[in-house]
Amino acid sequence: MCFSTNVIEQQALTISDKIIKYSIYKPVSLDFIGEKSVGIQDIIKQSNREKISLITRINLENNEGLQISVEPNENGLKYAMGEISYKGYKKLQSQENRQFIGYFFAISSVFLLISWASISWFFI
Repeated sequence: MCFSTNVIEQQALTISDKIIKYSIYKPVSLDFIGEKSVGIQDIIKQSNREKISLITRINLENNEGLQISVEPNENGLKYAMGEISYKGYKKLQSQENRQFIGYFFAISSVFLLISWASISWFFI
Protein backbone atom coordinates (compact mmCIF):
# COMPACT_ATOMS: atom_id res chain seq x y z
CA MET A 1 0.00 0.00 0.00
CA CYS A 2 1.41 3.38 -1.00
CA PHE A 3 1.23 6.39 1.26
CA SER A 4 2.21 9.85 0.12
CA THR A 5 4.99 11.33 2.23
CA ASN A 6 4.37 14.90 1.13
CA VAL A 7 0.96 15.37 2.74
CA ILE A 8 2.17 18.30 4.86
CA GLU A 9 3.69 20.04 1.83
CA GLN A 10 0.50 19.54 -0.19
CA GLN A 11 -1.67 20.87 2.64
CA ALA A 12 0.54 23.95 3.03
CA LEU A 13 0.48 24.52 -0.74
CA THR A 14 -3.32 24.17 -0.88
CA ILE A 15 -3.91 26.60 1.98
CA SER A 16 -1.31 29.00 0.54
CA ASP A 17 -3.12 29.01 -2.80
CA LYS A 18 -6.39 29.80 -1.02
CA ILE A 19 -4.76 32.61 0.96
CA ILE A 20 -3.29 34.13 -2.20
CA LYS A 21 -6.59 33.79 -4.08
CA TYR A 22 -9.04 34.97 -1.39
CA SER A 23 -6.93 37.44 0.61
CA ILE A 24 -8.17 40.97 1.12
CA TYR A 25 -4.51 41.93 1.52
CA LYS A 26 -1.84 42.02 -1.17
CA PRO A 27 0.29 38.83 -1.15
CA VAL A 28 3.96 39.82 -1.35
CA SER A 29 6.10 36.71 -0.93
CA LEU A 30 6.31 33.17 0.38
CA ASP A 31 8.87 31.96 2.90
CA PHE A 32 10.08 28.39 2.52
CA ILE A 33 11.84 26.07 4.91
CA GLY A 34 15.48 27.05 5.19
CA GLU A 35 14.56 30.78 5.29
CA LYS A 36 14.31 31.09 1.52
CA SER A 37 11.91 33.83 0.44
CA VAL A 38 10.41 34.02 -3.06
CA GLY A 39 8.18 36.74 -4.47
CA ILE A 40 4.62 35.90 -5.49
CA GLN A 41 5.24 36.86 -9.13
CA ASP A 42 8.15 34.38 -9.29
CA ILE A 43 5.91 31.61 -7.94
CA ILE A 44 3.15 32.40 -10.46
CA LYS A 45 5.65 32.28 -13.34
CA GLN A 46 7.05 28.94 -12.19
CA SER A 47 5.37 26.20 -14.20
CA ASN A 48 6.31 23.12 -12.14
CA ARG A 49 4.89 23.71 -8.66
CA GLU A 50 5.52 20.15 -7.42
CA LYS A 51 9.20 20.93 -6.79
CA ILE A 52 8.38 23.67 -4.26
CA SER A 53 9.58 22.89 -0.74
CA LEU A 54 7.56 23.37 2.45
CA ILE A 55 5.96 26.82 2.74
CA THR A 56 6.37 28.17 6.26
CA ARG A 57 4.98 31.72 5.94
CA ILE A 58 3.00 33.92 3.57
CA ASN A 59 3.82 37.62 3.67
CA LEU A 60 0.86 39.93 3.14
CA GLU A 61 0.78 43.70 2.82
CA ASN A 62 -2.16 45.73 4.12
CA ASN A 63 -3.44 49.08 2.81
CA GLU A 64 -0.99 51.06 4.96
CA GLY A 65 1.99 49.16 3.54
CA LEU A 66 2.60 47.10 6.69
CA GLN A 67 3.81 43.57 5.94
CA ILE A 68 2.37 40.79 8.05
CA SER A 69 3.44 37.14 7.99
CA VAL A 70 0.90 34.36 8.47
CA GLU A 71 1.32 30.60 8.53
CA PRO A 72 -0.37 28.51 5.83
CA ASN A 73 -3.13 27.10 8.04
CA GLU A 74 -6.82 27.71 8.67
CA ASN A 75 -6.11 30.60 11.06
CA GLY A 76 -3.94 32.31 8.44
CA LEU A 77 -6.70 31.85 5.87
CA LYS A 78 -9.28 33.37 8.23
CA TYR A 79 -7.02 36.38 8.80
CA ALA A 80 -6.28 36.82 5.10
CA MET A 81 -9.99 36.72 4.28
CA GLY A 82 -10.68 39.37 6.94
CA GLU A 83 -12.74 37.12 9.21
CA ILE A 84 -10.50 37.77 12.23
CA SER A 85 -8.08 40.51 13.25
CA TYR A 86 -4.32 40.04 13.54
CA LYS A 87 -4.68 40.03 17.33
CA GLY A 88 -7.28 37.26 17.01
CA TYR A 89 -4.97 35.36 14.65
CA LYS A 90 -2.08 35.52 17.14
CA LYS A 91 -4.41 34.46 19.97
CA LEU A 92 -5.63 31.42 18.01
CA GLN A 93 -2.04 30.48 17.11
CA SER A 94 -0.91 30.63 20.75
CA GLN A 95 -3.95 28.60 21.86
CA GLU A 96 -3.13 25.91 19.32
CA ASN A 97 0.51 25.86 20.43
CA ARG A 98 -0.48 25.48 24.08
CA GLN A 99 -2.95 22.76 23.14
CA PHE A 100 -0.26 20.86 21.21
CA ILE A 101 2.16 21.08 24.14
CA GLY A 102 -0.56 19.88 26.52
CA TYR A 103 -1.39 16.88 24.31
CA PHE A 104 2.30 16.07 23.93
CA PHE A 105 2.88 16.05 27.69
CA ALA A 106 -0.32 14.07 28.34
CA ILE A 107 0.60 11.37 25.83
CA SER A 108 4.19 11.28 27.08
CA SER A 109 2.96 10.92 30.66
CA VAL A 110 0.69 8.04 29.72
CA PHE A 111 3.55 6.21 28.01
CA LEU A 112 5.85 6.83 30.98
CA LEU A 113 3.22 5.51 33.39
CA ILE A 114 2.63 2.43 31.26
CA SER A 115 6.36 1.72 31.02
CA TRP A 116 6.83 2.27 34.77
CA ALA A 117 3.90 -0.04 35.55
CA SER A 118 5.15 -2.76 33.22
CA ILE A 119 8.69 -2.56 34.67
CA SER A 120 7.41 -2.74 38.22
CA TRP A 121 5.07 -5.61 37.31
CA PHE A 122 7.89 -7.73 35.88
CA PHE A 123 10.57 -6.95 38.47
CA ILE A 124 8.58 -7.03 41.71
